[in-house]
Amino acid sequence: MTNRFSHIESGKIPNNWHFGELGDYVTIETGKRAKGGGLSSGIIPSIGGEHIDKSGKILWENLKFIPEHFYNELKQGRIMQNDILVVKDGATTGKVAFIKSMPYDRLAVNEHVFIIRTKTTDVLNCFLYYVMASPTVQKQIKSLFHGMIGGITREEVSSFVIPIPPLKEQQKIAEILSTVDEVIEK
Repeated sequence: MTNRFSHIESGKIPNNWHFGELGDYVTIETGKRAKGGGLSSGIIPSIGGEHIDKSGKILWENLKFIPEHFYNELKQGRIMQNDILVVKDGATTGKVAFIKSMPYDRLAVNEHVFIIRTKTTDVLNCFLYYVMASPTVQKQIKSLFHGMIGGITREEVSSFVIPIPPLKEQQKIAEILSTVDEVIEK
């Protein structure tokens, strides 16, 4: 019988999986706020760390908004469906959300949140969301947490080591975990 697993520091992984640095598979960007901060009303929400809960959901109440002209001038920080959001500083550093659907036509993040978006077909965003929320990546985040306010940099996030199973396995893992999330939510 052949050994189908490789040994790693945290246990065993299937031989057809490998590891890579997150930055090799994704782009990482952040947003900003308009001068004077977020508005209490408007049509383009600006998502900050306070809008991401511990279970990975976006809290659509008490949103802050940015003016349309400001959104149109943004070079980065515009949210797209299937993006992964990660709080990059403050007390909630490391919280992760997945933009499964967009209840607004346009969304942005402020300067306290990273948008992580795959740039390759080797990794599925839905799978990557669960990797980012996993104890393995959360441990990497906590080990790098630094500064007066506390936080992580784009370069540090890029260097996170993540597992890369074959695409069919990524899809299956994401489907199973998504189903578990739906059951918990109900």
